[in-house]
Amino acid sequence: MRTLALILAASQSLSALAAPPKIDHLFPAGVGREAARTVTAAGSFSTWPPQVWVDREGLTVTPAKDKGKLEIAAGADAAGVYFIRLFDAEGASVVRPFLVDSLPAVDEVEPNNSPEQAQPIDGNAVVDGVLHKSGEVDRFAVPMKKGQTLVASLQAHSRLGSPMDAVLQVADPRGFVVAQNDDNVGNDPQIAFEAPADGTYSVGLFAFPATPNSTINFSGSSSYIYRLTLTTAGFVDHCSPMAIDTETDNAIQLHGWNIAETAASVTPSAIPGERQYISHPELASFVEVVRSSIPVFDPTRHSEGDPIAWPVVISDQISAAGEVDKFAFDAKKGQTLRCRVESDSLGYLLDPVLTLLDEKGKQLAEVDDSSGRRDSELKQTIPADGRYELTVRDLYGNGGPRFAYRMTIDDSPPSFALTVAADSFVIKGKEKLTLPIAVARERGCSDEIAISIEGLPETLTATTGTSAAKGETAKEVKLEISVSGEESVAFSGPIRIIGRIAGERPREQAATFTVAGTEQTLDQIWLTAVKP
Repeated sequence: MRTLALILAASQSLSALAAPPKIDHLFPAGVGREAARTVTAAGSFSTWPPQVWVDREGLTVTPAKDKGKLEIAAGADAAGVYFIRLFDAEGASVVRPFLVDSLPAVDEVEPNNSPEQAQPIDGNAVVDGVLHKSGEVDRFAVPMKKGQTLVASLQAHSRLGSPMDAVLQVADPRGFVVAQNDDNVGNDPQIAFEAPADGTYSVGLFAFPATPNSTINFSGSSSYIYRLTLTTAGFVDHCSPMAIDTETDNAIQLHGWNIAETAASVTPSAIPGERQYISHPELASFVEVVRSSIPVFDPTRHSEGDPIAWPVVISDQISAAGEVDKFAFDAKKGQTLRCRVESDSLGYLLDPVLTLLDEKGKQLAEVDDSSGRRDSELKQTIPADGRYELTVRDLYGNGGPRFAYRMTIDDSPPSFALTVAADSFVIKGKEKLTLPIAVARERGCSDEIAISIEGLPETLTATTGTSAAKGETAKEVKLEISVSGEESVAFSGPIRIIGRIAGERPREQAATFTVAGTEQTLDQIWLTAVKP
């Protein structure tokens, strides 16, 4: 019996040693541009050091001597959200986000729970902190002059995946709360506060669970990690345009608070990729733009009433209460028009109402919320040749600097999306690995979709698949990966699963997975081939 117990214990020990790296979270969760710091990867590591993968250039990550410690350095052009994965011969961790900002990073120092204990923040900085336990409130003291605008902006749930729904408060020197915000950028709060008098103001932070439960107290745990920007200098909130096309290289205008005219624009880089993070070395924060396959339109160079050419992507904002944006365009009978307005999904405040009018001013269609969000999508068959008008307004008649939106107008081309349920997979020895890929068809897509895998080494081969389903229901295609020779060979690296439609309107789309705890997606799926 004792021998059996020893054998079982040894077996469990060997199993533990064979486990791939596991990261629960990274702390601190960011760094300043052209700076470096030691970061703790909370999790479990049967071997150390592991290898490191970062999704794009700009960040250098090196495992330190101590288990669970990483040395992370950001380059001069680094900005935005990076995704880090640790891996070894047994497999890979899930990807974890790591942020790079222009401001220097400062660690939260406990105790800072009461107004008297508020941690002094000298100058402009990003505070890396944790709400460690239930009932905790973190406070920071910021000296201000009359007329200065303080931006307090939290990144926790939306970009870091922290399971918290935070609240920010600003208290004046007497301790009275003079500003409060809950959900301003998704679940994360943001405040722009102008000081009415000289003094030291206190910024307080507490949170509830992102998934509500029966508790009525402030919540906290080791996973309630946050980055809190505190600045009276320039802060970027959004940009225009919010998309860049392949034909133009126009400067992108930056909008926010305390932004001098000399720092109001940047030129997008030539780095390829669907997404790009826009920042300025003199300004805090960063914003994300997407690459568009159709032209991007600049409303500031357009006279109201003149028709716009479409398909097109437009970035604008409802800058004042009661404002209505109007866009005229010409269309032919029988054309299919699709217009999509995004704001809520981008972290902004507009609750858009989208209206289509004919040339006589008759309303043909009006849409408020679509797809379970406040964003709107309108689809209409054009009834006759002529000039039409699309209008955008806020449902409640509100407006302001954060009521920004991105509108896409096109002819509703059929499309599809591919997704996988996990961000990494393992093939062991000579076994075959089956990869199920969900295929979601949209807008009447009935074309045949050819699906294949890119990035495999010569030692591994994969089947191809075809989705021939019609309609808008999700289907599944299964691909198989197997060893191509007699001997299995170890491999660990990213692969991409690509779906392609041929024909007059060829389309290509990579399969994505959702980053754990967030709404962010990536298309670089990890594959490990384990040699027996």
